[in-house]
Amino acid sequence: MEGSEGQQEGIQKTEQFFCKKLTENDVLRSLSVPESHSDVFFEAQDENGEVAVFDLHSGEEWRFCLRFSKSNRKCTFLNGWLQYVKTKDLVAGHSVVFHRRVGLESTEKLHHQLFIECIAKSQRPSESGKPESSSSNRSGRRNTRNSRAFHAMLDCLHTLEDNMHLFVREKCMNQSRLPVSQNKSRVSRNYKSDSLINFSQISAECENCFLYLSLFPKDYEIDRDTLVQLWLVAGLIKEPFAHDIAVAYLEALQYSGCISCSMEDQRIGKVWYKVNEFTISSFFSKRFNHNHLRVDKMGDAIIDRSQKPPDHVAVQGWPQNLGVLKTLPWMTTLWFLRGYESHIECLPYNFFMSLRVLKVLCFNGTKLSEIPSSIAILNSLVYLDLSETLIKYLPETIGRLQNLQILKLQNCPHLVTLPKNTTKLTSLEHLDLGTHCYLDSMPSGMGALSRLRTLSEFPVSPKYGCSITELKNLEDLQGSLCLSRLQNVSSLAEVDQANVRQKKGLSRLELRWSPRQQKDSKLDDEIIAYLEPYSYLTHLRILYYGGSAFPSWIANPSFKNLVSITLFKCEQCQLLPSLGQLLSLESLNLNGLSGVKVIDLDFCGDNTPSGDGTPNVAFPKLQNFALTSMLNLEEWRDMGEFYFSSLHKLAIKDCPKLASLCSLSNVLSLQVLEISYCPLLPSLPMGPLPASVGKLLIEDCPLLKSSCSELHGQDWYKMEHIPSIWIDYEEISAP
Repeated sequence: MEGSEGQQEGIQKTEQFFCKKLTENDVLRSLSVPESHSDVFFEAQDENGEVAVFDLHSGEEWRFCLRFSKSNRKCTFLNGWLQYVKTKDLVAGHSVVFHRRVGLESTEKLHHQLFIECIAKSQRPSESGKPESSSSNRSGRRNTRNSRAFHAMLDCLHTLEDNMHLFVREKCMNQSRLPVSQNKSRVSRNYKSDSLINFSQISAECENCFLYLSLFPKDYEIDRDTLVQLWLVAGLIKEPFAHDIAVAYLEALQYSGCISCSMEDQRIGKVWYKVNEFTISSFFSKRFNHNHLRVDKMGDAIIDRSQKPPDHVAVQGWPQNLGVLKTLPWMTTLWFLRGYESHIECLPYNFFMSLRVLKVLCFNGTKLSEIPSSIAILNSLVYLDLSETLIKYLPETIGRLQNLQILKLQNCPHLVTLPKNTTKLTSLEHLDLGTHCYLDSMPSGMGALSRLRTLSEFPVSPKYGCSITELKNLEDLQGSLCLSRLQNVSSLAEVDQANVRQKKGLSRLELRWSPRQQKDSKLDDEIIAYLEPYSYLTHLRILYYGGSAFPSWIANPSFKNLVSITLFKCEQCQLLPSLGQLLSLESLNLNGLSGVKVIDLDFCGDNTPSGDGTPNVAFPKLQNFALTSMLNLEEWRDMGEFYFSSLHKLAIKDCPKLASLCSLSNVLSLQVLEISYCPLLPSLPMGPLPASVGKLLIEDCPLLKSSCSELHGQDWYKMEHIPSIWIDYEEISAP
């Protein structure tokens, strides 16, 4: 049975391959899969013996630890399964249905290709809350089937919008009332779910945001920031605190089923949504046309001459005849959809001549390598996206786009410099270079862009006139900032003028030196001390730092929101910072700190009991801790009695000199312990491993492997209670 079907050709389908009615044992202990279906899960598991399964409807990822019987390869779902049961409120008698993608090439693995849905007793597979599929007609508008589902979704959206507005009212500047649009009227809600519901029940702003999604085909992925920016650029939200209202609408659209979260990258704070298929009933079709929102394939005849030309156009593929653009003189949005074939590499000089009122222009994911200088005539352009293109340079005339607020250049491998006139874009608020910035330098004078709120990376290049002092006037920076090539900072005065401490909107900061550059250890020690961020920081990454010691501010308890720290290839530092008193820290990754030889009590910080005698727990919220490539680490000493009270996963990898570990007996929350390539480690930590441990993975540790032998190993008693034990890719225990 097909679980989902793409609207366009090329979108993969899913098929049901296993359905099970849950027993008491399934919902209370573990899910048992018969041998006839176990091979699929065996092929889909990763190197850690886990399988990733995605919710068929919401796209939410679930990870389950698998155990396979040696005798008949019967599969059992262990860690993660009971959490899924609890979250979905499953009971005996309910069913779970597993789906897999069809049409895979023989060489493709099943990783990330499995899906799951929950079925109540009265439901049928692939119908549990999923709207019926519909196709697009020639003009790109949605068909009008399934109006009941549409009405129910609109009903949900109406309720959620009220709740979101209340939330925003409380959030924004503590005002007791947030002004709302004058045309935001409400009517009685005493109706049946299949009765005629009209848009007067939600605000005009929410209506327009909802309909804007019709630009994108089913399963199209778009990140949260982009969607919010598009709504604001299009002027769909005219209330005060428009950004907060837009985020509220986004949450409402997600909960009502219009969109679903498809991916999240916590490292950069990005969330992507998948546009779900929804239908617009015939009652709303006139209003739909009135808002000029449509999806067009842009053939020779793009529009119905009897209708008003659309303001917003999304294009699937490249038009065979560019002259068709002349029929759209009032178009304000032109979006070339990513994932559709486009062989165009450069635009003709007159491409923009008939598009003078464009506000939004997106070439994301196309093969475009050149933009003509005539782009300067787009005086109204506010949003320009050239991300993931082959663009080699931008014309100097881009500096004439005085209304440009958003410029996206994510992952453009051939773009190594920006035009000098970039500094004339005085309205620019967002310069997004993505996570892989290929620029050699920034233009001199970037500090003149005082309205910038997003600057994903700033490479320090005084050789090209781009000193770190340019950051001085960029007081409104928000979100993520990477300061790269810090080895080019020549004096403390420059860093002091940058005034990083006062960038109160920054939540994520990356400090990066170049890996192969010769470093001045003393100067780096002083520089990093001046790069202390504001205390609202949530994520910190320090890469290739050449100093001899980490700055004292990194362990300051005033960082009450700091949840993630990564220290990478800081090879001259011999002592770890005392991070144990960072009360919100959830993720800690120490990688390539080859100068560290010992981890001891100092790592925990001040363990002095509080005034009432309550023990001071170190790392109280840490959930994931990874030690990787600590090439000279020899000993992990005992750290006292109270630490790691929330730790779920501990991974120790590539520590060739490590000979001892601290006790883990009191880490009662530990679920996964991984130890790999520690050839000198003779045994597990002192005392039995906690009863909470559900998985132990040991690889390339010959001494440890011997001590953990089921027959004669001295450490077997410490681990015999663990349900999933893997040593050198072989399961050695299946109690």
